[in-house]
Formats: sequence, structure tokens, C-alpha cells
Amino acid sequence: MMFNLAKVAVLLAATGSAFGAALSNRQSPPPLTTCTFVFVPDVPVDPTVTPVDPGFNYILGFYLTTVSSNPSYNAGSTSVESPDDVFTVTNSLGVYTWTAAQTATALAALVGQTKSSIGSSIVWTIESVKCDA
Repeated sequence: MMFNLAKVAVLLAATGSAFGAALSNRQSPPPLTTCTFVFVPDVPVDPTVTPVDPGFNYILGFYLTTVSSNPSYNAGSTSVESPDDVFTVTNSLGVYTWTAAQTATALAALVGQTKSSIGSSIVWTIESVKCDA
């Protein structure tokens, strides 16, 4: 009886360790690529009235999750508006199971596309994407 309990204890410990390792790996970000995007809205936008960074986060994260069929990681966008209502957005992104280069390639396909953010009527055209991977 003691021998069987010892086996069960070892099995549970090994399973717990493997499960814990899987969870800790899942919680750390995947390989990231840092990209700079140029977003142009279809209407004038005042970022002091309409927060734009959450919209950029949604557009980029949803896009990556959709094209990869895997969870994506989004470090959060920062944007700068130019006087001609063009937004330069910087973000570090990744997809679990993908390399940074694969993520960069997928994001490069956004050039020329139009996207809307959830809860907003603004339509954004992505004019350019430059990634470091």
C-alpha cells in the first residue's frame, strides 16, 4: 500500500510540475516584434475627446488573433498625432506559437487595409507598417 501511495505522490508531483511549467510558459509573452504603424482616420479625431490607443490595441490584437487562430500578446499602443490628423502608433506584439518574424510578416499585410475599433465609428486606414523583426 505504501509503495502505491509513493507512486501516486510522485506521479502527482510530476504532473503538477509539468502543468505548472506549462502555465508559467503561457503567462510569459511570446517573441515580440516592435512595430510602427501609420493610421489615418476617415474623419477628424480629437484624442483628448476620443481615446485612440485602446482602439489601436483592439484593432491590432484582434487582427493577429484572427489571422493566427492563436492568442496574441499586445504590450499596448502609444500614439502621436501629427497636425494633418495622421497617427503614428508604436506597439510590441506577438503571437503564441509564432516567431517575432512571423508576427511582423502578418502585420505587414495590414498596409492598405481599413479597420474599425469596437464601439467606434472611426474607420482607420493603415498606410504603413515597419517592424524590427
